[in-house]
Amino acid sequence: DRAVRALGEGRVHAAVPRLLRLAADSDSHVQQALGWTLGQLEDPSALPALEMLARSPNEHLRSEAAWSLGLIHEPKAAATLTLLAGDLDEHVRGGAVCSLGRLRAASAVARIERAVHDPSPKVQDAAAWALSRIARTGSPR
Repeated sequence: DRAVRALGEGRVHAAVPRLLRLAADSDSHVQQALGWTLGQLEDPSALPALEMLARSPNEHLRSEAAWSLGLIHEPKAAATLTLLAGDLDEHVRGGAVCSLGRLRAASAVARIERAVHDPSPKVQDAAAWALSRIARTGSPR
């Protein structure tokens, strides 16, 4: 997993096709590093791999995917992020709501507004930030 993270730290974009093959790796540490790295590389072709990680039973993988989906700037990620915003894990919810704000996903405003009343203060803060970002800049999405 260190090698995978090093590619993200070095912004080695040429490695994306090989990295995408690691999404099916059985080692959750490798998958978590992959999720982080794909976000750092901001490559929209990572969407299917990140969506696969977002469906994992492992909350750490879902959390990493939620965060990284907002970094790849792919509007199609909003549907997955909207689902993750209702996850049982507060870190997943917070990452998803924040990413929806990064994407300026106006289609998810109703879901983000529900997150304002989340039991987790971190999710509430993420929701307030996301709503202000969407309202401040508008969205074609």
